[in-house]
Amino acid sequence: MKLKIWAPLACLAVFMMFAGAAFAQDVDDATPLSPTLQSKVNRALAEARAAAPAREAELAKNGAQSQPVTRTKPVSDATISCSVSYSSGSGANATTFCVTVNGNIPEFSVAGQEMIFVGSVQEGYGICDTNEGVNYYDYAEYDSGNWAAPTFTHVGNTVTVTRLTADGLWSLKQTIVNVPATATGPGSAKVTMIIKNLSGISKTFYLYRYADVDANDTTSPNDFDFTLETAFGLDPGFNRGLSTTNNTFSSSIGELAYSSNYFDGPNPCSPFNTFGGGTITTQPFQGDGSVDIFWDGTLAHNGSKTVSSTYKPI
Repeated sequence: MKLKIWAPLACLAVFMMFAGAAFAQDVDDATPLSPTLQSKVNRALAEARAAAPAREAELAKNGAQSQPVTRTKPVSDATISCSVSYSSGSGANATTFCVTVNGNIPEFSVAGQEMIFVGSVQEGYGICDTNEGVNYYDYAEYDSGNWAAPTFTHVGNTVTVTRLTADGLWSLKQTIVNVPATATGPGSAKVTMIIKNLSGISKTFYLYRYADVDANDTTSPNDFDFTLETAFGLDPGFNRGLSTTNNTFSSSIGELAYSSNYFDGPNPCSPFNTFGGGTITTQPFQGDGSVDIFWDGTLAHNGSKTVSSTYKPI
């Protein structure tokens, strides 16, 4: 295994120190991450390095997705059923994906190779209210059970989904745009999320977009890696993969992309850790992993922040 991993990860840690959460108003200067969150980042990176050999041995011995995961939240309105499907392009650029009523993307394929709808079907979003330590998440196959019903609209290449948390403290508006394939490249799905603080006080949030990538209809082994702005999983050899890229560059929002060494979704209030016990991958990682983008910020009462990212085949 290559050990070049720590240079990129060190860059991520340095970036996180200087591009973290800021106040809800659009201030000019970024506020560093809190010491508590920075400590969690550093610990996650160290644990990834220490646990990598044992984790990869476990995956090789037991097989991917062989053990059920105990959920800490009840399944509620989660669904993997598509409400809108898009298809564009042909041949090597043929791209299809779909969107659920809750704003998940449970299917994404390129040139006939499925990237998400394989095994445990998981894609979606998560929020942590760091003031209260409360998780809100919907990863298609399961959710946190504390969302109100969505408002769903579909016009042409654009799907809009708005959800309130059941406690009324947060709203999340998702706009998912189909960017059709062309003769020179595959299509993509651009995801924009607007998070709004509806409580009466200033709050800090963590926000995630996540996908369990199972490239070319297989859960393992896939190859995973990441840069500061992009994370991806692919089927090695002459096959394809799926990337997620951050499109948010604001001094008042901290952000980074990473891949996890486990297929299950991120635990929003435990940064860079999954519900199944995974964490940030070593680089590169081969196994049954996932891709994530993390944002954090602070919002005053009725304040909102907008983040965006793009899923694109590779």
